Amino acid sequence: MLGCRRSASKVTIIVRRVASRADRTRARILAAAHRALEDGVAGRLSLGTIAALAGVSRQTLYLHFGSRHALFIALMDWVDGTLGLRDRLQEARRHSDPVVRLVACVRVAADYERDIAAVAAAIDDLRRSDPDLEHAWQDRMERRRSAFAGLLADVAAVGALREGMSVPQAAQIVWHLTSPVAYRELVLECGWSHEDWVAYAVDAVVRLVLSPHAAAVAAGGEGSDNAVTDRTERLPTVSS
Repeated sequence: MLGCRRSASKVTIIVRRVASRADRTRARILAAAHRALEDGVAGRLSLGTIAALAGVSRQTLYLHFGSRHALFIALMDWVDGTLGLRDRLQEARRHSDPVVRLVACVRVAADYERDIAAVAAAIDDLRRSDPDLEHAWQDRMERRRSAFAGLLADVAAVGALREGMSVPQAAQIVWHLTSPVAYRELVLECGWSHEDWVAYAVDAVVRLVLSPHAAAVAAGGEGSDNAVTDRTERLPTVSS
C-alpha cells in the first residue's frame, strides 16, 4: 500500500511538471504572437512566423491551439489577463448599486483601450481579409456585448434604464461607445487625449442609456455619495 502511494505521488509530480512546461510553452507562443502584432509584422502573421518567434515548431503550436482561429481567440484572452483587465473589472463589479457598477465598468473598459490599442488596431486592419482573425474578433465583441447586457439587466431591474430602451439596445450602445474602433478614430486619428476619451465614453453612456434620475445620480447630482463621474470633467472642444 505504501509503495502504491509513493508511485501515485511520483506520477502526480510528473503530471504537474509536464503541465507547467506546457503552460510555459503556451505562454511563450502567445507572447510571440502579441509581439508580432505590436512590432508591425502582422501582415506576415502566419503560424510559421509565430512559431519561429516563439522558438517552437509548427507542430508544437498546433498541439497547443489546434488552429489559427483558436490561437487568436486565446491571444485576446491572454492579453486581457496579462494587462490586468479581469482584475480591474472585478474591482469595478464590487459596487452594490447596479448603476454605479455599470458606470465603473464602462470607465474600466474605456480606460483599457489605451493598453490594447496596438493589438486592436493591428487585428482590425487585418481581420477583413483574414477569416480566422475576423472570427476571433467577432467572438470577442459578442462576449463584450453580453457582459454589458448582464450589467444593464441589473440596471433595468431597479428601474434605472432609460424608458423605452431594451437591454439589448442599451448593450449595443455601450459596446459601440467603448469599442476599439471608436477609440482609434477619436484618439489615434482625431487627436483626443486619453482623459477626454474616457470622460466622453462615461458621459455618453450615462446620458444615453440611463433614466434621467439615474443619470443625475451617476453624474454626482442630488448629493449622491455614489458619484462615479464628475460634472467638471472636460469634454474636448471640436473646432470646425
